[in-house]
Amino acid sequence: RKYWLYYTLNLLEGARKEVLGSFCTLMLVEQFGWKVWQISPLLFASATLSLFLAPYLGGLVDRFGPRNALAGSYAVLAMACVGYAVIPNAMILAGLYVIIRLAQIMHLGINVYAHQIAPAEEVTPTLSAGVSVNHISSVAMPLLFGVLVPIIGYSGVYLGSAVIIAISVVFALMIRTSPQQEGSPEPALAS
Repeated sequence: RKYWLYYTLNLLEGARKEVLGSFCTLMLVEQFGWKVWQISPLLFASATLSLFLAPYLGGLVDRFGPRNALAGSYAVLAMACVGYAVIPNAMILAGLYVIIRLAQIMHLGINVYAHQIAPAEEVTPTLSAGVSVNHISSVAMPLLFGVLVPIIGYSGVYLGSAVIIAISVVFALMIRTSPQQEGSPEPALAS
């Protein structure tokens, strides 16, 4: 029970992660007719940028703490989802896809939070349970939205995702750690 916030963040993270991972490129293919030769460079570019920028984005978690890093990245993700729901331009959506992929790196703040609140002997079981919660929602939500796409369309999927992410912002802002833990210049995972 004492890790309920960590588990809630993982539940919401799993729901959001796979929906965006599945439907962003699918929309480009189905709605805009993108071919493999167009999707592949997009995936390569986002993976390459993620590879090079991940250390800097991880540094933001260490610098600003998981509370601020998660809330900020969730706000960016929610705005990107709204963009996917309302913008009818494939190139802009491709740019938003890259932004989404980069913002998703900040989810590591959830595990940093677990390291900050759990005693050393409880970190491993807490992280393991968090991964399980994350996987349950990451399998269930794409199935649910996949069934709903014919009814609500892609706009509905992205607006629903934006609502889930907005709820995540509220829970991220509930994170409380001690002053030396929050925004510590030392890497929070090095212990």
